[in-house]
Amino acid sequence: MHAAEPSIRFLCTEQPYTQDSAWGDLGGAVDIWCPLFAFFDAESAARSRERGERLWTYTALCQKAPPYHPDFATISGQPGMFWQIDFPLLNYRLPPWLNWRNKVEGLLYWSTVHWRDPERDVWTDPGFRNRYNGEGYLLYPGTEAGIPGPVTSLRLKALRDGLEDHAYFSLLAGLGEEVFAEKETAKVAHSWWKWEEDTERLYSVRAAVAKRIQEKQRKPAP
Repeated sequence: MHAAEPSIRFLCTEQPYTQDSAWGDLGGAVDIWCPLFAFFDAESAARSRERGERLWTYTALCQKAPPYHPDFATISGQPGMFWQIDFPLLNYRLPPWLNWRNKVEGLLYWSTVHWRDPERDVWTDPGFRNRYNGEGYLLYPGTEAGIPGPVTSLRLKALRDGLEDHAYFSLLAGLGEEVFAEKETAKVAHSWWKWEEDTERLYSVRAAVAKRIQEKQRKPAP
């Protein structure tokens, strides 16, 4: 593909580190790495960026860190940010925070309206493969609610709030306060396996970031 059209970027839903060194690696073939949340490794991600490659993250089902993760001994058994109805809304709010902290540019989710497989009413039968509640959809069909269009889930609204937080961090970094933004976000989003569950702490950080943005924007230019 690169030989045919070098400007087309190739995305692969894999992590930069290899599962088995005997297989070799995909260096030079992948333009955008897109590991699962729990498969993410900061060190290999940083090395891929140094090679000019880009990083996204994605989630699907409830997939935990694999045994070949470089830091598996530490993170094994730790909770993950799974995107299911059964888990807290923070699981949707915080991935944009961790993407910002790790210089990850994109967030992938396989579907927001997967209401089939099999055909079902997701209002009353939310399970995907009979177990993953809410998997593959962030919107509901509005017909049952008398609405001629989709109905937004709280999960999607939490993700929206996280993306707005991300915009705050990026804005502040652009004003020369990246260190401050990093320090504040680290108070809540420690890693893909550890985060602050007290939402008051989250809003406290958001308020501090907003206040610093206002201060910097009011400061007269030199």
